[in-house]
Amino acid sequence: MSMRITYLPTYWEAQEALSVITFLDELRDLLWASYGEEIMEKRQQLTEGDLASEQQLDLGFNDEIPF
Repeated sequence: MSMRITYLPTYWEAQEALSVITFLDELRDLLWASYGEEIMEKRQQLTEGDLASEQQLDLGFNDEIPF
């Protein structure tokens, strides 16, 4: 099996960004409607360490913004 690489643009026009966000919202809603109960069961089975690895870490930056 060969690895495929997908490139993600780093700059979008506002309308393109809105289209992507809309798509992701719709995808989330459809997945939740289809698999919501199973997702909740799986999340309950995960240990605290498993959950921490899935979440974005807080880097603790508390820098004041000078404006």
